[in-house]
Amino acid sequence: MDRKLEGIPQLNFSDQTASPRWSKKLFPEEVFDEFREPYSGCQKVAIRVPLLARQKGIDDAPLARLLGDAENPAHTDWDDSSSHFKGKYINGPATLRFVKNTVAEICQMLARDPSEEDPLLLDVFPIATDDTHQGFLVD
Repeated sequence: MDRKLEGIPQLNFSDQTASPRWSKKLFPEEVFDEFREPYSGCQKVAIRVPLLARQKGIDDAPLARLLGDAENPAHTDWDDSSSHFKGKYINGPATLRFVKNTVAEICQMLARDPSEEDPLLLDVFPIATDDTHQGFLVD
């Protein structure tokens, strides 16, 4: 194992042949509880997300190839309708959605309460704390 990865927990993927889907079951219970406090305190957390990309007719093609095939010409987005991508991978669109939503899904699952303020966005989207001034303040 790479020394950089030592001590970094890994999500649980029990069935690598199924379409990847986000759920709290992917997190080992002790890791999920351990990450909530640092996340709420705006500290960095790291977790490995092992994901298998399988090209049709070829076993265990690398995820980098799947993402490269889905890239647009400007290399700014991944698109499952790309001619290099479409129909080439088993569970391709689901795998691509899974990758694209990784950060948002992990952040949503680590939030204590869905209605709770996201500490990472408070500087970008401030919220008034008294009842008389709701919404944004513009100078």
